[in-house]
Amino acid sequence: MRRDCVFPNTKFVYSDEHKKINYDEIGYFVENLIEKGAKTRVVDPFGTIQVECDSEFYAYGADPLTKNVVEKKIKYFIKGPLTEEWVKITTATNRTYTMTLNHDFMYLDENDEFKFKKAKDINVDDKVLVLDYFKPKINYNPKFNLVKEFIENVPNSILQRIRIENSDLFFKTLVKKVGRKNICKSLNLKSKYNRNLYRWYKAVPLTDFKKLVDLNLVLIDDLPNSSKLRCLFGKFKFNIKLEINDNLASLLGYFTAEGHLHTNKTTKQISFRNSTKSIVNKIFNSTLSCFGIKPILEENNTKVTICYDLIYYLFKYCFKIGSNAHNKKVPPFLYNTPDHIVSSYISAYIDGDGTVIPETKVISFSSVNLSLLDDLAFLLTRFNLIGRFFINNPRLPGRTVLENYKRLQKEPKYSIRNDLTYRGKDAQKLGLLLKLEHLGKKSEVEEILTLKPINRRALSYNHKQLELCSFGDSFVDYVKKVEIIKDKAHSYCLEVEWKEKEERNIIWGQQIINTRCDGDEACVILLMDLLLNFSKKFIP
Repeated sequence: MRRDCVFPNTKFVYSDEHKKINYDEIGYFVENLIEKGAKTRVVDPFGTIQVECDSEFYAYGADPLTKNVVEKKIKYFIKGPLTEEWVKITTATNRTYTMTLNHDFMYLDENDEFKFKKAKDINVDDKVLVLDYFKPKINYNPKFNLVKEFIENVPNSILQRIRIENSDLFFKTLVKKVGRKNICKSLNLKSKYNRNLYRWYKAVPLTDFKKLVDLNLVLIDDLPNSSKLRCLFGKFKFNIKLEINDNLASLLGYFTAEGHLHTNKTTKQISFRNSTKSIVNKIFNSTLSCFGIKPILEENNTKVTICYDLIYYLFKYCFKIGSNAHNKKVPPFLYNTPDHIVSSYISAYIDGDGTVIPETKVISFSSVNLSLLDDLAFLLTRFNLIGRFFINNPRLPGRTVLENYKRLQKEPKYSIRNDLTYRGKDAQKLGLLLKLEHLGKKSEVEEILTLKPINRRALSYNHKQLELCSFGDSFVDYVKKVEIIKDKAHSYCLEVEWKEKEERNIIWGQQIINTRCDGDEACVILLMDLLLNFSKKFIP
């Protein structure tokens, strides 16, 4: 019996041993565990691999009775064999979920109780449970420790170019305690430092400090708050603590909407493009407030550029925000911040790449990157908001980009714009959270808020307007399309602690709540089959 699992780019909600919430693709997560040396073993004749957790992880699913979110300890992960055929469903809210043909699929019966069938037996009109409320217990530090984040996330080839300064006395005290020869030997310092560490005290490479931490000679938090970070050949010194506040959240929101990371042999840049003066001013002032530096204004004040390597590395490696429209994501730390921080982030995104339509009571987020919109939809479940996904037809880029193509004598490329839309009751709830700089959009949001309060939600399905049924922390969606797709890839899954089959469900990508693979119970069936069909002939 082989294990049946989900497509590798399927996301799942989990928390680590510190109870910090994450939302990642399961294929990426499991492969990262394997790369880091997690224990593995083959568990069936098909080559399925069981991957042990290197620390405690928890998944989240729905209680079978109340449909409220419950926490479940993850026992291990699964990497399945290469699969060529998959079942892909699309729901009435345009959520998708892709799994192997024999994967157990959880649906709701006429009494909204959990039932199961094989994925290949899914029918149009089957009811699916979808998460609509997830309020994490806030576990965040209002100060972002740059030294800690850089050591944990930035490659050593870059760390060796970053220096810790303004900490002379701290390192002199450490050397006096440990001994100069021991320090030089541990760090493999050049012989010239054996007699005089003056230059080293003034500018300690982050790679050296990382070694000291690994050797348990020092703790990251031991560094004095007056310490600074500086890149080689750079003049500006940055504080080692960065405050997580509304200004930083806004800056990240504008970047997610319309920012880019650029690099070449000599420079590393973070750029924003916007023609609205109030938004440009907000980006400029937020940068100054967060980092103490003034960005460059270019192209008639429609382009804002930050030209500091350290901030570039922070965005790329620590915030993990992506570099362009196709690979951006919500910075993971935002899932663990207070509501006002999240509100500032989504407000900036709407300012930059959102649409407000008072006539239809709609507020929507737009992006060519559907995965990013999935991140935003999950982030907004803390406010009990239900969004719908829409995929539009391919279109040419805007006038400015078309002019650039023409100038470079290149053929313009079509792109597909996706929308995450909140309408009616959800648009009014979302509108109350927004703090916009774009005067036109701000006025349109105010218009939506002045309309008569909407107390019900409707779901457009099968040419009908159905009342959207919500209970517990979930709502009922409907399968509107089932298709078999061909794509050769490994399947992935996980095993959680459970007692009844109905408790095996977890929150997957696009907030669909469904079961994980038939893990331990498959082993039990195999064992029972061996016992029932045992023969002395098996004994050599």
